[in-house]
Amino acid sequence: MSVLGVICAAGKGTRLRPATNFINKHLLPIYNKPMIYYPLSNLIMLGCRRVKIVINDSDIKQFKDIQKHINSMGILVELVFQGKEQGIPSAIRDAIVGEKAETIYVMLGDNIFFGSGFIDKILKDSSPNLTVVKTVRNPKEFGVLHQTNEGLKITEKPKIDLGNKAVTGLYRFNRNYSDEFLNLKVSKRNETEIADVLNNLLEKNALGILELTRATLWLDAGNFDGLLKSSNFVSILNERQGQDFGVVEESALQMGLIEKNQLQLLIRHYVDNDYKFYLERLFDG
Repeated sequence: MSVLGVICAAGKGTRLRPATNFINKHLLPIYNKPMIYYPLSNLIMLGCRRVKIVINDSDIKQFKDIQKHINSMGILVELVFQGKEQGIPSAIRDAIVGEKAETIYVMLGDNIFFGSGFIDKILKDSSPNLTVVKTVRNPKEFGVLHQTNEGLKITEKPKIDLGNKAVTGLYRFNRNYSDEFLNLKVSKRNETEIADVLNNLLEKNALGILELTRATLWLDAGNFDGLLKSSNFVSILNERQGQDFGVVEESALQMGLIEKNQLQLLIRHYVDNDYKFYLERLFDG
């Protein structure tokens, strides 16, 4: 089955200014690696051998080195420019134009996921299309899944209490439903809304809902608080347990895209630090 991964990384990073005045936010570090490594790693583990990263045309130079590095691990990375129309559905549409992949996984570039069995749960779900939700304390900052008289609905950043099930930035779409991204309407926020696409699929009974348990962590690293909390979490995990995640080299190794001797060659020029030492320990595994 042909599987494509899409990372939405064309945001302007306004919540992180002035840190993002001169760099795309998805290249900011989450502890010991660029933010974009985390969704890249997840997509690799979901079986994506091709990944399209949707960026602004002004960010091309910043992403070229990332593209070259990931390509060296047996993953074909393409850089796609988002058009003038803003919004997640527009970014997805720009990535899948003419695409033949049967399954498309989409991740927001600033979303951090960590949990045992998290990937397996997604892979075992048989829904043609899928959205992932998580119970949160601050649901009004996200799209919220809630029950109405007509059925389930997603409301973007509701002003009233509609529950606490937030829609995360991880989706799966079947190619047969790619028409959902055509003729998108622009909202009052002057952008296309992913909630509109998901609600259309809900009305057609074509959208599965996967609710993450408290055993799976989800962080939005798109603001200062989330950026710091994400970095602190990865740091603590490394320090106390000797574990790491979002390590694209490790994911490529686990999925059989590279062998251990290829990994050795890949990291031979890495600076001696904890990231390199972590990868070197994989040789003995």
